[in-house]
Amino acid sequence: MLQERIIIEPNISKYQAKTGRQRYKTFDELTTDGLIKRVVDMGRGSGQITELLPQNCRVHEKHLNADFYVTEYPPMERSIRIDIDFTSRWAQFVKHCKKNNMEDAIEYYKKQDTKSKARTGYCNNRIFNFVIPFTVIVTEIVPTGNSHSCFIFFRNTPLNKLTDALGKAPFYNIDGNQRACFSVPNRSDFFNLPKYQIVDGLVETYWASHFNSDYTSNMRSYRYRMDVVNYFMWEYLSKTDPLSILKIKWIPMKENLIEFIDKRKRRYMRKSIANPNFAGMKQAFNRSFSI
Repeated sequence: MLQERIIIEPNISKYQAKTGRQRYKTFDELTTDGLIKRVVDMGRGSGQITELLPQNCRVHEKHLNADFYVTEYPPMERSIRIDIDFTSRWAQFVKHCKKNNMEDAIEYYKKQDTKSKARTGYCNNRIFNFVIPFTVIVTEIVPTGNSHSCFIFFRNTPLNKLTDALGKAPFYNIDGNQRACFSVPNRSDFFNLPKYQIVDGLVETYWASHFNSDYTSNMRSYRYRMDVVNYFMWEYLSKTDPLSILKIKWIPMKENLIEFIDKRKRRYMRKSIANPNFAGMKQAFNRSFSI
C-alpha cells in the first residue's frame, strides 16, 4: 500500500512516500515559500496565464482573487477641472502675492483672459493647468465583483525599489486612505475588458473626471503649502518655474510602496479560494516521476 506524506518545515518542504515496510523516501522538495505560492496560484487559477500589462506598469502582483498594479507616470502638465467655488482661494492668492511682492502673478491671470472672473474674486468650475511630479497609481482590481480602487501618490524621483516612500497628492476627491473617488460609466461592460485595458481606462477616467469637495483630507494636510494647496499659485509656478514642482516636500505616507500593497492585500486574507488540503499540496509539488 502506498503511503504518502508532506513534511513542511520553516525553510524546506518535502514530498515523501513509501510502500509496505520501507522507509519514507523523499521524491521532491521545495522551499516552503515556493510551496505556499504554488498552492495559492492553483487556488486562484492564474498559474499559467500570460497577459499584457498596462502602460507604465512597474509592478503587478496577484493575490488570491485580486490584482494589484503599480503604474508610474513622469512629470507632465495636466488639466484638472475643479467644480467648486474658488472665491476664497483667489482672495488668498491675491493677498499672498501682494504680501510677497508678486504682483506679476496677479497680472498673469489678468492677461490670460480679460473677461476672467478671477479678476473679480469669483471663480467656479475652473480648469487649472499645472505640472505634476512623478505620479504613482496603485490600482486594485477584483474582477469577480466588478470592484476597483485607485490610490494616487506623488514622488520627486522615479521608483527605484519596492521600499520607496510615497507622498500624498494635494488633490480633491482623495479620501483619508488615499483612494481616488470617481465613477466609471457602463460598469458591467467596462469590467469585461482585459485587465490591462481596465487599468489604463481607470487612469484615463480619473484624470478626465470633475474634481469636487466630497473629500478634502489631503487638501487640509497641505493647508500651509501655498505653492500647491492654492491652485492659482500652483498653475502660475508651473508656467514660470515648472521644475519647482520637483522640490516640494510631499507629505509622506506611513507605509512605503510594498507596505501599502501588503496592507491592501490583508483585506483578502479571508477570501482565499485556494484549498490547501493534502491533494492540493501534493499537486503543487508538480511531480514528474512515478513511485
